[in-house]
Amino acid sequence: MTFANQPILLLLLVIPPLIALLMWRTHFLRIRLLNTFASSKLGSSLIESFSPTRQKTKSTLILLASAALIVALARPQWGSEWRETRTRGIDILFAVDASRSMLAEDISPNRLERSRLAILDLLEKIDGDRVGLIAFSGSAFLQCPLTLDYDAFRQSLDVVKPGLLSRGGTNFAAAIKEAESTFEDKDNFKFLILISDGEDLAESGLQEARRVAGNGVRIFTVGVGGSEPVPIPLRTHRGRMEYVRDNAGRIVRTSLDETTMRAISEATDGFFVPLGPTGEGLNEVYEAGLSAIPRQELDSRLERIPLERFQLFLALAILLLVMESIIGNRKSNRELHPGKGGAALARGSKAVLLLAPLLLITQPQSADAQSNALGLETYGSESFEEAEAAFRQDLEDDPDDLRHNYNLGNALYKQEKYEDAVRSFNQALKTIDLDLQATTFYNLGNSRFQLGKQAMMTNPEDAIGFWEQALKDYANTLELRPKDPEAQHNYDVVEDLLDQLQQQQQQQQQQNQNQQQENQDQQDQDQQQQQQNQDPQQQDQQQQDQQQQQDQQNQQQQSQQQQQSPENQEQQGNPQNDRPLSEREIEGTNEQPQEQPQPQEGQQMEVRPLQMSTQEAQELLEALKQGEKKLPITGYGDEVEPEDPRDFKDW
Repeated sequence: MTFANQPILLLLLVIPPLIALLMWRTHFLRIRLLNTFASSKLGSSLIESFSPTRQKTKSTLILLASAALIVALARPQWGSEWRETRTRGIDILFAVDASRSMLAEDISPNRLERSRLAILDLLEKIDGDRVGLIAFSGSAFLQCPLTLDYDAFRQSLDVVKPGLLSRGGTNFAAAIKEAESTFEDKDNFKFLILISDGEDLAESGLQEARRVAGNGVRIFTVGVGGSEPVPIPLRTHRGRMEYVRDNAGRIVRTSLDETTMRAISEATDGFFVPLGPTGEGLNEVYEAGLSAIPRQELDSRLERIPLERFQLFLALAILLLVMESIIGNRKSNRELHPGKGGAALARGSKAVLLLAPLLLITQPQSADAQSNALGLETYGSESFEEAEAAFRQDLEDDPDDLRHNYNLGNALYKQEKYEDAVRSFNQALKTIDLDLQATTFYNLGNSRFQLGKQAMMTNPEDAIGFWEQALKDYANTLELRPKDPEAQHNYDVVEDLLDQLQQQQQQQQQQNQNQQQENQDQQDQDQQQQQQNQDPQQQDQQQQDQQQQQDQQNQQQQSQQQQQSPENQEQQGNPQNDRPLSEREIEGTNEQPQEQPQPQEGQQMEVRPLQMSTQEAQELLEALKQGEKKLPITGYGDEVEPEDPRDFKDW
């Protein structure tokens, strides 16, 4: 058992003793008065029917009742339940124009009624955010303070009508000032939705909007009505329909003036939208304004909420006071003439009075409750390391309670230990509580998204894997809780980031392929350039080889000419052939050397060797063999065959 207002228990040391002292003093005063009034003998007979036991019982009941009331005021608590709490939320104030111009019927049924219906439709989409209502015309009045009781807000909205405020006209500055004083000084998102037809007669709303923008207030203005001037209908007390007229008796016409409203919203980083014939303007405010807040900034966690038990002690105090009022001071007939039954009843009453104080004995606070309270307190004060230690102790004391894994995962997440947080959340998923599963899947997706952000710069492939898992976690949350706006928002954001990252990866791969192709082309060009640089040397070598082959051919031709020259000279009848030739075999052949011409007088004879190389002789022999010529060395004719093969020369 714990007490929410524990200091009040100190009154137990003051109030009951003080009441007992007053009762004791009153009792002795009565005896003194009785002794003053009558003698002791007469006094004994007068108080013979008085029951001191009953008087003591009544006094005891009063003392117990006072003690029970004090305990009830201390708010005793035992047992607990888990609730999802937010450390940061959204405060939304609706400022509705209640001037007579809002009765114009250019929007069905009229401007004010259409605004009221649109607000009620928007209220169905808001979940867990505080809402409030301000009615304004020439002045402003807080119709409903910021609250989570949406039924009370609806009742306040039904009361708003023209004539609610005594001062007519439209004064935006008054509404903005009232909204600023309504917003508490908390770290919440502050939004003011200003619904009006835009005819600011005070003309100071823009200046006031610029001032509150510095305090974190964002204003979204919603224009009601059309641009064409229309009259303002007004029903008289007799039920007749009239139109609002000015002092000159002319019918007053009104139209939407959106210039001032646009300037007010832009000055606070908001925007202006027309309400539209069906109230779709407020839906746009919700989609583009309220739901655009990053949901990771709206921190939520499961918190153990103790159950209030003051009702029991309050009921006990009432019961004791009723019993005290029923019991009288006089003895009954049985007490005047006691018997067995009366004695037993008296003993039973005394036993009840002795056991009654046991109702005030409380059980000591369990270690688990102390640890859990410490973990939640340190977590709320952003001492996440201490909260982690406390939640780990809770887990050791009660490992079957998977909520401890969930709270431990939240503490690890706040310390950016995302991998450890993922392991804790995975353990918490084993619970059979579907609501806890949905919330755990949501936080598990957030953890994996953060892991993907860390891996995106070093290993984009891992980042893609983490974000794909985060999408599955958000999808599981939406399956368990289909109308979860935070999960849907995170799913859309991660899906867009994942598509962008995958496109970047594809572009990077394409660039790498292009770079590889360019490198290959550059290598080919370098090889060609090297070959071109080597070509002149190869060409010189080829030219040298060709020159050597040409020299060999020239030498062969010279040898052939030398072999053919004796025959030509013989056919021409050269006189030098009449001289005998000295025979000399050249190595490797049977060819006779040619006689060198004799030099004439006055001329030097050039001495040239008739000897050829072995290679040249072989080449010449092969050329002669191809002709298959056998030349005779005797004078046989062509048609006479020689008798002996030795008569022929085999060339």
